[in-house]
Amino acid sequence: MLRSLYSGVSGLINHQMKMDIIGNNIANINTVGYKGGRINFSEALNQTLSNSTPGRGTGYINPMQVGLGMKTASIENIFTQGNLENTGIITDMALEGEGFFVLSSTSGDYFTRAGQFYFNADGKLVNQRGLAVQGWMYNDNTNTVGFGAGNMSDIVIDPNLISEAVETENVWLSGNLNAGLETVAEVWNMGSALTEAGANATGATLLNNLEQVSTPYVAGDTIVISGTDSDGTPVSATYTYAAGDTVQDLADAISAAYSGATATITDGKIVLTDDVAGTSSTTISLSNGTGNTGSITLPNYVNTVPGVTGTSRTSVVVYDSLGGSHNIIIDFTKTTMDGQWTWEAST
Repeated sequence: MLRSLYSGVSGLINHQMKMDIIGNNIANINTVGYKGGRINFSEALNQTLSNSTPGRGTGYINPMQVGLGMKTASIENIFTQGNLENTGIITDMALEGEGFFVLSSTSGDYFTRAGQFYFNADGKLVNQRGLAVQGWMYNDNTNTVGFGAGNMSDIVIDPNLISEAVETENVWLSGNLNAGLETVAEVWNMGSALTEAGANATGATLLNNLEQVSTPYVAGDTIVISGTDSDGTPVSATYTYAAGDTVQDLADAISAAYSGATATITDGKIVLTDDVAGTSSTTISLSNGTGNTGSITLPNYVNTVPGVTGTSRTSVVVYDSLGGSHNIIIDFTKTTMDGQWTWEAST
């Protein structure tokens, strides 16, 4: 009876120890440099009631043993590196990999991985308890640093120190630009084809032979061309019909109305394509002029290929001779050639 009670009590006591360690880990979740603990259990020695004895034949009868519970074997610190975070404070430091910061006091040196430091009134780099951080100071006279354990000293930055500004001379960029970005020209297509005798019209097709003509045009009838050019400039022009004019004559009039786009004839449709690939403001609309004798059902235009410019942007901070900072923005623009980009830097 006493053994069973002792075993149960040992389990409760040691598992309480485990809860204590877990609680301590949680309590220190925001403690800089804290290393979590882990408890390891082991079985307590068993009490042997009888030893093993020979059995019949060649075998032995196992001994009789009663367990006496469990105990704490060890409590270990999990000494692995945590995640590095940017605090925005230039004197906050962290160690990547193994090693310690060395701190000095009147009673000797101490080691820590907690890197919350600041400069005190004397310009000395210290931790939160005022212990001086140790390092190797640069010698301005000899332009050397005396590395070695015996040459460590307090890190001190003179608060009155003035360092001459040095302007930025070079900027190095490295990396990959997104090869999936494309720069394409905007295309506007008639919603339906112009036809003659059931077949798609060509450039040589007479306008009055189009099946879309309800009343033949006469000389002086007009078609109004309106919209916007690729740069956003409004377009307002008028095509005036002359006897014998063809679909190509209308396409040429559209091309003349736009400075940044050209009209061509494809599969019976007058197609307007930007001359330069990239983001575009091009629009187009055709309508019969007021006061016309003739009339043509002109198809509406559809933007079949939006103009897109493949761009990528990055920035870098540079400094002038007075120490002033400037943000330089660098824009990369994909050309229509595979693997070819242009770039431009601006403030």
